[in-house]
Amino acid sequence: MSDRAPPRFGIERPPPSSICIVRLGAIGDLIQTLPLASALKARWPDAHLTWVAPPLPAELLRGSPSVDEILHFRPRRGLSWLQEIRELKQRLRARNFGVVLVPELGLTAGLAGRMVPSSVRVGPARTRGRWFHGLLLSHRVSPAPLAHRTEEVLDFARAIGVEVQEPEWSLRLLAREREQQVRFFRELGEPACGVIMGTGDGRKDWPPDRWSPVINALEERWGMRVILLGGPGDQERLTADGVISRSRGEPVDELGPDLRRLMWLVDGCRLVLGPDTGLLHLAAAMGTPVVGLFGYTNPRRFGPRGKAACRVADGYSHQPGEELRVTEEMRKDGMTRVTPRMVLDEVEEILDDDTPRPTRPEEDPDAPGGATRVESRPDS
Repeated sequence: MSDRAPPRFGIERPPPSSICIVRLGAIGDLIQTLPLASALKARWPDAHLTWVAPPLPAELLRGSPSVDEILHFRPRRGLSWLQEIRELKQRLRARNFGVVLVPELGLTAGLAGRMVPSSVRVGPARTRGRWFHGLLLSHRVSPAPLAHRTEEVLDFARAIGVEVQEPEWSLRLLAREREQQVRFFRELGEPACGVIMGTGDGRKDWPPDRWSPVINALEERWGMRVILLGGPGDQERLTADGVISRSRGEPVDELGPDLRRLMWLVDGCRLVLGPDTGLLHLAAAMGTPVVGLFGYTNPRRFGPRGKAACRVADGYSHQPGEELRVTEEMRKDGMTRVTPRMVLDEVEEILDDDTPRPTRPEEDPDAPGGATRVESRPDS
């Protein structure tokens, strides 16, 4: 249970009939914010919860019991984002939300939150937010010490009087996806380890020559089938090709743009390894044991969290045993300190542990398309 208890301003009774979360970040940002939706839905199960998010990461919300409606918002470059702001206002003009939560620092998110009709719009604390949040939003979360990003997002729930015990990630596979998953892993025939090939930020990535001894050990020592995971980016493809060329086994190449497929792949793995990226946080949130490779970012601030084992190969520390504080300092040389031996030591800790994975929630077999309503619009 968290001991964070920032002062509350509360919301008026009766309980809100509708809540809106505005979170416009990437996959990892959405994963870190999902426990907020879960906490709100647990407190007010009859409230209609709407989430404003970009289309790609919003795919993860489909079928979630904590999210009733998804509104797509496409952050754009230049002045075209103003068109998105106007269209969001137009779509919501006839509605009124009991509370709007904007756990994000950017101006675009602040403006989007301002377009959502409500008398209670909650933004970041004054110590974390920007000057414009005071103009765009009606309330601010009270200052609290720097913490893991998920804990800071949950401060938004605490600020409006919602008690939070432990984070919950209400991610669900659809029934047809579970069927696809079962077929895939049955044909694979061996326990699988997912290995994430990149992050989109080269400072957080690990090179193919360091991945190769780890992958060879997974295949030869533990008899695991390695699945290479990632998006369609050029750097991820380059890393995967380098890994495949150095491997003594036959890694399964599953890089691609289908986020829902990647979702059921990480869910079906016995273990997932990867640097600090959205897929690693997704795997942890799905209840899959993970080993995160951290060097550039602080694992106490950005490390993976979930119900199963979440271990870290720590290159962020300058030397073993360094007592890390929660900071946002980035260490450019950190990933060079992550060695294959460090990663394999963490893998061994997980694979030698017989603790079963958390039980998966049951999917609704009568919801082939998911229960969450998605409101989008054609690309302009």
